[in-house]
Parts: sequence; C-alpha cells; structure tokens
Amino acid sequence: MKTFVLKSFDKILLVLLTCLGFGACESAVEYGAPHADFIIKGKVTDKETKRSIPNVRVIKESPGDRIYGDTIYTDQNGEYNYAFESYLFDEATLKVEDADGEENGGWFEPQEITIDSKDFQKIKNGEGWYEGTFSKVQDFELKKKQIQ
Repeated sequence: MKTFVLKSFDKILLVLLTCLGFGACESAVEYGAPHADFIIKGKVTDKETKRSIPNVRVIKESPGDRIYGDTIYTDQNGEYNYAFESYLFDEATLKVEDADGEENGGWFEPQEITIDSKDFQKIKNGEGWYEGTFSKVQDFELKKKQIQ
C-alpha cells in the first residue's frame, strides 16, 4: 500500500512540476535556441497625396509568436518603429489598417505584406545563441477606399 501511494505521489508531482515549468516561461524565446532582436520601421503615406497618415494600426503576426497580432500605431508623422525579440523566423505577416477613418484624412484600404528574416540587415552582432540585432525599413502607401 505504501509503495502504491508513493508511486501515485511521484506521478502527481511529475505532472505538477511539468505544468509549472511550462507555465513559468515569459519569453517566446527559449534558452538554447537561436534568437535575435528585430526592428521594423517605416512610414505610412497616402498613395495619391504622399502625405503621412497618423494613427494607422501596424500589426505583426507570425506562426511562432505566443501573442498573435501584436499591434502598434503610427505617430503624427505617419512613422512607426516596431521592435521585438524572436526566433529566427522564415516568414511573418505585416499588416497596416486604418484605425480612425475620417480623422486621419479619409478611409484607407488595409495592406498586408509577407516579411522574411533574410530581408533584414544586421546592425549589431551577437554571441552564442543570441544572433544580434537586425533592422528593416518597410514603408506603405495606402489607397483611399472607394465609399459608395
């Protein structure tokens, strides 16, 4: 009987510690995996007038992210600067969407592109599993929606 209780306790403890170990990870990057810091920056402008568009959502989604659809907004000059730490990824999606409609000069059509980590330029070296810092400039020109 004592052996049965100890074996059951061992199994329960193993499951509990396993759950706690996986739940304790705050970062999407794990120890022993190649990772880097990435910076995507650029400007969002009106395709017709070339004027900058403030308050546009910039959303990055990639399959390896724990949080899908991480969002930032363009500033008053239509510029954004999105920095994140990630595994070296194959592809991610970068979307821009009009967030406030008429307040920024009209309704604009959303735009989406696929980015690849190979398209980034290395701006700082790393060591060990940390590969360094990579940067990419990605500008967008949005077309106004045809409202009927």
